[in-house]
Amino acid sequence: DAQESRGLGDVYKRQVPVAAVVAEEPKASQAQEMVNYWYGQATKEEQSAVTDWAFKNRKNASPASIEGSKEIEMVSYWFNKLDSEEKSQTMIWLLEQE
Repeated sequence: DAQESRGLGDVYKRQVPVAAVVAEEPKASQAQEMVNYWYGQATKEEQSAVTDWAFKNRKNASPASIEGSKEIEMVSYWFNKLDSEEKSQTMIWLLEQE
């Protein structure tokens, strides 16, 4: 048994360490995080209004902010800070919330 145990130890010593490849999720920008946060704070009706507003203004470079509660005003403020790629990602995210 001692000989067998020593033999296995030799096998482990000969193994070459392999670096683990971990796919990282792209980190959300501060603007994306804030859109997600304030959207989560809004009521269902406000969330629906935000989603409608975002889709209507998806191609508008700087749409007028939504008037209303602090939550939806903050969502529209941070949405306007997103670049075009982030807006696309956020639109997909908004659809997933419905």
